[in-house]
Amino acid sequence: MKGSVTIETSVIMMLFIFIFVGTVSLTVSATEKIRETSELYIKNCQEDLREREAAQWMRKFHSLISGMEGEEENRE
Repeated sequence: MKGSVTIETSVIMMLFIFIFVGTVSLTVSATEKIRETSELYIKNCQEDLREREAAQWMRKFHSLISGMEGEEENRE
C-alpha cells in the first residue's frame, strides 16, 4: 500500500511539473509574440510619422514657392 501511494504521489508531482513547464513555455512564447508585435507597431508608427513630416515639409515648400511666384508676378 505504501508503494502505491509513492507512485501516485510521483505521478501527481510529474503532472504538476509538466503543467508548470507548459505554462512557462506558453508565457515565454506569448511574451516573444507581444515583443515582436510591439516592435512592428513602433516601426509602422515611425514610418507614418516620417510620411506626415515629409508631407508637411512639401506643403511648406510649395507654399514658399507659390509665395515667391506671387511676388514675381506682382513685380511685373
